Amino acid sequence: MPLFPILSRRIQNSGSIAIDFWILAFYNDGYLGKVPDPPKYVGGMDVSRTPVFDIKIDITGETVHLKTENGQVDMIPFRGTVKGPLFEGIVEPCGVDTQVVNAAKVRHMSARYMLTGKDHEGRDAHIYVENNGWFDERTGPMTMPFHTVPIFYTDSPALIPYLHRNQFEGEGHMLEDGLHILFFQVEP
Repeated sequence: MPLFPILSRRIQNSGSIAIDFWILAFYNDGYLGKVPDPPKYVGGMDVSRTPVFDIKIDITGETVHLKTENGQVDMIPFRGTVKGPLFEGIVEPCGVDTQVVNAAKVRHMSARYMLTGKDHEGRDAHIYVENNGWFDERTGPMTMPFHTVPIFYTDSPALIPYLHRNQFEGEGHMLEDGLHILFFQVEP
């Protein structure tokens, strides 16, 4: 039974589903377990972790907008570049971020796009990305960073075991040169 909690930190960003906890507790027989260091933030970005991919987004055309009495839909075309320890290349210019706001004011963001480039072994490769996020607009406008859940498919034999068998999380950050989507592996 804990005598008292020393540190408890909860971060929830603008109604998104990402929540982080750090809890340090003492028991009658002493300190139990190692508590991870809190993240180090630079300009709102957690720099204590290294992203698997850093995708720079460039909006390529006009947003297509539909508004009804039940909600609204925005389709935002984009392309970009990708860098990381496993893959470098481009976001093909066929990417689209579809954002649907339903009658309950919940925004579902679903970005789908193809990466083309070289894997860490120097082979030509493609990675398909489906990146989803949900935001409750009743709590106010979406803030940075926003959090997402990506799914990856690839034709790279070197990346298949890693991308197809692990879980990842995404973070959207507005940096000086524009919007960046960073993907991190989720530790089991």
